[in-house]
Amino acid sequence: MREDTFDRNFAIGRFQIGTSFNDLRFKAMQNAQFKPVTVESLHSCKLRNIGSVAEAAEFLSSDWPGERGRIYLLARMACTEAMEGHATAAMARSVFVEATMEADIYVENTTWVR
Repeated sequence: MREDTFDRNFAIGRFQIGTSFNDLRFKAMQNAQFKPVTVESLHSCKLRNIGSVAEAAEFLSSDWPGERGRIYLLARMACTEAMEGHATAAMARSVFVEATMEADIYVENTTWVR
């Protein structure tokens, strides 16, 4: 039996019996953390820390206040690729920062505490 289709016959931490290896890998990649990026959110005068690939993807899809140009689309694709395990969290963060800078919502050298 191939490793990627192997079903676990036991519980691992918070995962259920029958969780496949690919499911475990996807959840790990989806929750991949990176150094927080502070941005201005859709709600005026509010700052938001983005500290994971999943948060960046959610921000891009639902809270993006800026123009949705080429780098924005690249950032969405980079987050998707990282969540699927085809790119690193650092790569997704780098493209995300470029998109925030292009949209003029990047808060430089600051990490706002929630």
